[in-house]
Amino acid sequence: MVLFDCPQWIVLIWLFLFGAAIGSFLNVCIYRFPQHDRFADQLRALLSPPSSCPRCQNRIPLYDNIPIIGWLKLGGRCRFCRGGISIRYPLIELANGLLFAALYWFGIPGDRDSLFSSLRVLRMRQVCVFDRSHKATTPHQLLIEISSSHVRQVCARLASKS
Repeated sequence: MVLFDCPQWIVLIWLFLFGAAIGSFLNVCIYRFPQHDRFADQLRALLSPPSSCPRCQNRIPLYDNIPIIGWLKLGGRCRFCRGGISIRYPLIELANGLLFAALYWFGIPGDRDSLFSSLRVLRMRQVCVFDRSHKATTPHQLLIEISSSHVRQVCARLASKS
């Protein structure tokens, strides 16, 4: 499958980088959601405050917040206090980047049902990592998971009727 008449290696790199960025967003969700009880507060926490070191509370500059590269450049430590930053963050970003590239490489179809299935895999990974980190899955997360499953089934039915 050729995407936008680009060489395959460019598409694979772009998809890897895009997947790593999505992985970075999932890391934000995993870290910030348990800090708030209400779902509306959890959503607000995604936008503010900007990323900061959990130890010294200094803001992480944009050039240090690049998925995978920022962690490697700093040796897994905060630029300011030299406190350790968990390897979990770049591993989740790496896994998502590889997943996005692999879906294209192995020719996973680009139809709606496949897209929703791929998004569901990402969501399930987020729930699993969250549950492993915090030993609890919130009712909001379960509601989102059930809803996404329902939306996928409805879209599959609509696509089959077309």
